[in-house]
Amino acid sequence: MEKNRKLTGAEKGTAIHAVMQKINYKKELSKEEIERQMKELVKKELITRDQAESVDSWKILNFFNSNIGKRMAKAEKAYREIPFHMEIKSTEFDKNLPKDSYEDERIMLQGIIDCYFEEDGEVILIDYKSDYFKRGEEKAIIEKYKVQIELYARAIEEIMNKKVKGKYLYLFHGDKEVEIR
Repeated sequence: MEKNRKLTGAEKGTAIHAVMQKINYKKELSKEEIERQMKELVKKELITRDQAESVDSWKILNFFNSNIGKRMAKAEKAYREIPFHMEIKSTEFDKNLPKDSYEDERIMLQGIIDCYFEEDGEVILIDYKSDYFKRGEEKAIIEKYKVQIELYARAIEEIMNKKVKGKYLYLFHGDKEVEIR
């Protein structure tokens, strides 16, 4: 029964992230090259065959042909799937908490930054999203993830002691980069 099971949306998103983490973007990329690299990832057991089949190689290629993808490829090095831990005030995380009761409470925030790279001594942050959305709903997706990407930028600035000059969501569903301001 498991063999005939389709991947869930979350599992497909995980597959896209795995490919984006491992793909050699310094090579001349084409649909065929991306598919060849995905087969190699399957062979090395870094992704499953089902994951590879769920990833649309055109979507990956569209990312690398986008403005932000080209900038990433020009960078000396891109850091991908980087875990972090950061302590923050609980009232920063949840603005609805009563400040008088929770002002001194702190929480440990942990996450995984999809990608960042340096450009002119400053950091560019990219967070990949594979959420389905209808045309015209981009603003809702941006609002949904704005706090997350702001916290990721703060973590990078605190850990690396470098300014994050650009924060981007890349929406695989719409093949679209969105700068978060």
